[in-house]
Amino acid sequence: MRFSAPLVALALAVLGGAQQLQAQDRRPSDSAQSLPILHRTEAHFGSSPFAPPKATDTNFFVDRGTGLDTGCTYRSGGPLVFSIEITRVIGDREKLLENQLLEPTAALRMPAFDVDFDASVVGINPERDRVYFNGHPVNETFLTGANNTWKLNEFRVPIQWVNFATVAANSGPPTAGLNEIRIDIDTANTTEAWCTSIDWAALSFQVARPAVLVHGIFSNGNRAWGSLWRPRLEQLGLPFSNDLNMGILDSIENNAGKIGVEVAKAKTRWGV
Repeated sequence: MRFSAPLVALALAVLGGAQQLQAQDRRPSDSAQSLPILHRTEAHFGSSPFAPPKATDTNFFVDRGTGLDTGCTYRSGGPLVFSIEITRVIGDREKLLENQLLEPTAALRMPAFDVDFDASVVGINPERDRVYFNGHPVNETFLTGANNTWKLNEFRVPIQWVNFATVAANSGPPTAGLNEIRIDIDTANTTEAWCTSIDWAALSFQVARPAVLVHGIFSNGNRAWGSLWRPRLEQLGLPFSNDLNMGILDSIENNAGKIGVEVAKAKTRWGV
């Protein structure tokens, strides 16, 4: 994506198997099968060979909980439902999009198990597991994969569907936005034939960072930024802090301390 060049100068601190293909046999449980845990670390809990991407302020994931790591779930045990919590405040979504400071889609990734998408069985349709994001069908498409195999699925989600965090009234940490993923299992058959499982899910996006405005000597926040930069930042839709007012000729040590406090407050306030 492209970010507008003027932002550079805005501030000092910027924030299958060998057997013939058949419908899947019922597991020991009608809804789930216990699979070995291959990865069980702080970064990854589950049985897929894919570890979730590193958590950042533009990448969020859910790795355990209801709807995940279910073994292999049939339609009667579904749908699979889980949520990704986003703790990042982005600013004015429409203005950021207009100014090319926010990517128009987010990447939704999830490893899915045993999705017999290309199966050929007489009298049974191939597996079709439909994905919904906050109630919207994702690209009118389905999970893909192969028999007894994990596959990392990726979809593009319109950024307008994403629930981002909102700023707290008391300047504390933002209120997280919840984003629900629902998977309707085996939608192409009237009788249960296929099952699947999800290990984890991640949502990633690109957006410009907030700014902390830091004025120079013989000045203050309003004089340095008020007439030009504040209106421009508001027009861009970018969150910013213009609360710093340092001494006219205070020491570097004192000013650094004040800047550090303001940057820390900004990081907390916007979840960056």
